[in-house]
Amino acid sequence: SVANGEASDVTVPLDAKTQLADGKTLSILRWVPDYYKQDNEVYQKSDQPNNPAVQLALTDAKGETKKLWIFYSENNSTNGQGAPYDFALKSATWLNYTGLEVSHHPGQLGVWIGVVLMAIGLVVAFYTHHVRIWAVVIPDGKGGKLLWVGGNTNKNRDRFQLKFEQITTALREELGSEAPANPKREDKTLSPA
Repeated sequence: SVANGEASDVTVPLDAKTQLADGKTLSILRWVPDYYKQDNEVYQKSDQPNNPAVQLALTDAKGETKKLWIFYSENNSTNGQGAPYDFALKSATWLNYTGLEVSHHPGQLGVWIGVVLMAIGLVVAFYTHHVRIWAVVIPDGKGGKLLWVGGNTNKNRDRFQLKFEQITTALREELGSEAPANPKREDKTLSPA
């Protein structure tokens, strides 16, 4: 910092404030290791310290804060930003570190329940089929009754046809019917029992 023509070095940690001689405090608001400007805003290009920028906060005794930028590659100074001091970036220590991040997802149980229900739904949708079988008792015109049986399915019609023939054969045996075993078949399988 330079005040009244005298230069002095001030060390400012990233996470703390530094007290100046006149009672003001200096802190770092943002450290951008590789900056670029767009629409009067400062953005970070990368994590490599190729083109650093530092935003400082100069706070007086009344609590009023002035924000200042130092752009190392442009002029490395806060000159012209209305501060009583002219700050410049002299050096910075770049430390490598590893961080661990722990996260908690309270809605994760609901997501897993939904995944399991969806898997069960897919199994039901692909490995089950809807079968409908109808039976109607009608007069046969000779004073007796006739049982008409019909059925339909949405999947695997060949297997359903075999099962339907087993059902009609069992009905014929139970009722003692003499109706033909294989009447004319249509889209919906109909068979008298």
